[in-house]
Amino acid sequence: MSKRWKITSNPKKRPEGRLGSVKYFLESPGSLASFEVIVPAAQDRKAAMANAQGLAGRTMRSLEVVWAGGRDRLGMVGVAEREDVAGFQAALKLCYPNCEFGEIRDAAAPAWFDIRGNYHVFDASTTHGHPFAVMEGTALPSLMSKVCTAVQQAENAWVQFVFQLHDFNASLDRLSEKMQKFERYLAEPVVRTREVGGRKVRVERPREERNGDFYSNARGIRRHLAERMAARQAMLSVRGLAEGEVELDSALLAANAVPYETLTSSFDCLRKYSYEIASFYDGKKPGRTWVRIGGKRTQVSRLEAVFEGRLLPDPKKFMGEFCDRYCGRNWLGRYHDRKPLPFVITGNDIGALVHLPDPDAVPNLNGTRGRSLPRSYHEKTGFLIGRYV
Repeated sequence: MSKRWKITSNPKKRPEGRLGSVKYFLESPGSLASFEVIVPAAQDRKAAMANAQGLAGRTMRSLEVVWAGGRDRLGMVGVAEREDVAGFQAALKLCYPNCEFGEIRDAAAPAWFDIRGNYHVFDASTTHGHPFAVMEGTALPSLMSKVCTAVQQAENAWVQFVFQLHDFNASLDRLSEKMQKFERYLAEPVVRTREVGGRKVRVERPREERNGDFYSNARGIRRHLAERMAARQAMLSVRGLAEGEVELDSALLAANAVPYETLTSSFDCLRKYSYEIASFYDGKKPGRTWVRIGGKRTQVSRLEAVFEGRLLPDPKKFMGEFCDRYCGRNWLGRYHDRKPLPFVITGNDIGALVHLPDPDAVPNLNGTRGRSLPRSYHEKTGFLIGRYV
């Protein structure tokens, strides 16, 4: 642990992701359905960004990238509860009025997916442990285009952007209040008594932390918290798996956040965290990866819960720990390291992360310029991706 609170994490001690150790997930959604999202050739990406806040709903929704390398087919797939499919499609239409949709089918894994497969598993979370940072909203979103291009390095790949409205105000308000108390504590001088000429003299000096990152940036950070609390929030889990020898580049998921108001060079951004497949499914000891869903014990592996179930981590424990450790000190007087959450808090800036790719920048993408959708089913169960794969 560092002696002083830093706005950035220690570059020599890269934090580890936490998705591979999540034991508690939110309640399973109802019957899921999927549909292909045929990306429009013409897009007004500024308008899409402005309307993206309507994408998140009261129930789980997922926008997914599926790459079938054997057929050079890349597809965008929407997944939601069957009763919410129309609502999800309407939200997408509000952002992209000329997008089209394929048939509504049961939500399954891609045809090439095998629970016993050896995959590279990864997710994305904050780099420096500030999950409330507001994502950049001025630049045109390009994250999804980068993801769609990067996954084509693998034989097969599946990336999910799973999101749902969730109220974090209680936790964020608690954090803001705790930060204010800590600011007041740091503003008070350190008082020592020294003996000078046989007399005891009271000596004051400012706390050394007043020159550090926390005290310098606390006001700007709390303004970010206020902006988060002023808008409705959603939790977003970005995770994926890839098959093949080539591990996807770490730049696969990099979206810079707006710098804090008083900062000029330090900011938070998303980072890709990698995991061993054994943390998600262990064929020799399957019980090792079983998780709890809605607080109940199950015999569902973490791999099944995350990818086939599209479940979101239960944020209760993580947010409690985050608020306690963000600016707290242990009994040795040193500051806790901040750990990334297995999800991102987003809201009106969700469009910076959840959007459709630019078809001109992504090869092999099925868009409105492509052929019409086939009417027959493939013999394997899977997503509709261009032609069935």
